[in-house]
Amino acid sequence: MWTGALTTLSVFIVLQLLFFALGWLDLGFNENADSSVRAIVSGVLALVAFFLGGAAAGASALWHRANDGMVNGVVAWAVTVIAVLAIALIGGGALLGSVADVATQFVDLRNAGAGVDVAAATENLRETSGWAALGLGLTMLASALGGSIGAKLWPGHGERDSHRR
Repeated sequence: MWTGALTTLSVFIVLQLLFFALGWLDLGFNENADSSVRAIVSGVLALVAFFLGGAAAGASALWHRANDGMVNGVVAWAVTVIAVLAIALIGGGALLGSVADVATQFVDLRNAGAGVDVAAATENLRETSGWAALGLGLTMLASALGGSIGAKLWPGHGERDSHRR
C-alpha cells in the first residue's frame, strides 16, 4: 500500500512539473490561465499516476488471487488521497493540481472576510466538489485497475511467498 501511495504521489508531482516546464500546464499562479484546461490536464495526469501507483501496490504486495492486487490498489488510493489533502492544506496545492483546489477553497471560504459573497462562493464550491467527486471516483477505478494488472505481472507471487506470512 505504501509503495503505491508513494509511487502515485511521486509520479503525479513529476508529471505536473514536467508539463509545467514544457509549458503545457499552468500551476494556477497565472490569473489569466484557463482553469478548465488545467483541470483536464491535471485530471489525466492523476489518472496515469494513480494507475501506476495501483500497479506498484498490486505487484509488490503478497496475494493469493489477482483480485487481491485490486484491494491493494484501492487502499493505496485512499492513503494517497489523504496525503494529497494534507499537502494541499499545508500550502502545497499548486503542485497537486485541481484535486487539491477543493480543499483549499473550503479553507478560504471558512476564512472569508467582509465583502465576500458567501452564497456565490458556496455555489462555486458545490460545483467544484461535484467535479472533484467524479475525479476521485475515476482515480479510484484507475488505481484498482492498476492494482489488478500489477498483481497479474507477478503470476504465482502469492503461492511462492505464502510461507513467509
